Amino acid sequence: MTTSLTQTGWDRIFEELPLQDQLNSKGVAYITATQISQYSRREPRLMTKFDTRSSRPRILRDAGITILAVENGRYALVQADGYKDVEPTGEITAYRTNRTQSIETLPWDEGFSSESQALDAAHLVSLLSRVTGEDQLFLTVRGRLRSPNYSFTIGAHQLHVSGVQIEVDAGYEGERIYLIEAKLGNREDFIVRQLYYPYRMWLERGVSKEVIPVLVASARI
Repeated sequence: MTTSLTQTGWDRIFEELPLQDQLNSKGVAYITATQISQYSRREPRLMTKFDTRSSRPRILRDAGITILAVENGRYALVQADGYKDVEPTGEITAYRTNRTQSIETLPWDEGFSSESQALDAAHLVSLLSRVTGEDQLFLTVRGRLRSPNYSFTIGAHQLHVSGVQIEVDAGYEGERIYLIEAKLGNREDFIVRQLYYPYRMWLERGVSKEVIPVLVASARI
């Protein structure tokens, strides 16, 4: 949930800047990291990272606003739903393997402490290969990158993205390219940007293989 400091910070931002007027007239408004820091007195990173619908501050949530980075240090506030519900998984089938017996440095019984650790474990026991149908998968992408220039439409609005920081939890290559956003714990919804921005990045680079964005949620049963 959103902290009270974030709530108060966004209330103050809307009081000081004509964002609501811009949203009323155009459905989209722009704000810089400098403005966010100046009026909220908090780090822009803490004021703009809302991975679920409910994590947004009230003033954004009630107005149905999604905040998206469009340049380094510049954000768009869009009156559109940039989130997607996580579809029910249905019946859960246990995946059994004896490949964990010789690996002692991964916490198989205690639960994983990071997204990368969960993905490494899934790759180690060939779970990712089984799900994707790929005989061989090679870890080729991980960490922070910078986006190229591209445009996309959200709701009725077209946004232009340039040089935005993108983070990929893991990217695997086989017959296809799989860009994975991992989450610890169950999720009801997620912000599409986390999958779409890396997806568009590799499309713009002109790769010949099909690019498949994947959401992986790791939860103990």
